[in-house]
Amino acid sequence: MTKNTHQAKTYQSLGYLIYQQALRIDDKNVFCDFVGGVTTPVLTMGTFSTSDPKIQEALESREAYGTQYICISEPEKKEPEEETKETIPETKEDKEETLEAEIVKGIVNSQQARNYLAKKYEEITYSMLKNKTMVLAVAEKYKIEFPDWDK
Repeated sequence: MTKNTHQAKTYQSLGYLIYQQALRIDDKNVFCDFVGGVTTPVLTMGTFSTSDPKIQEALESREAYGTQYICISEPEKKEPEEETKETIPETKEDKEETLEAEIVKGIVNSQQARNYLAKKYEEITYSMLKNKTMVLAVAEKYKIEFPDWDK
């Protein structure tokens, strides 16, 4: 048996303390249990972590990805990126990253951000934006920045 050297990713449900996603991988049923959600002291949704690349790929290719759950942590790839940065001028790369993000001014709190996201994207529901953490995660996924919001 070969050693799995793939990096772990953590996914968080959007709106569920406990959530289960069924997958079909290599003609086998695989159940991903998002657990550990709590309501106090801070509302936190259930999470699921895996280092299996097949499960990661299957989770990220589902329609539920981005609406029922999102990836909240990925392995850091700092060393290869730093090598790339040495060969590519940093200013060009920084400009490209800035162009990708949508900057929305005038939003100063999570409630305003929640309303903005739910109105702008019909696939985003208010139940997906129940708390500040969820609002920030969805905004990050959609590459939206709120510079006036003191998070």
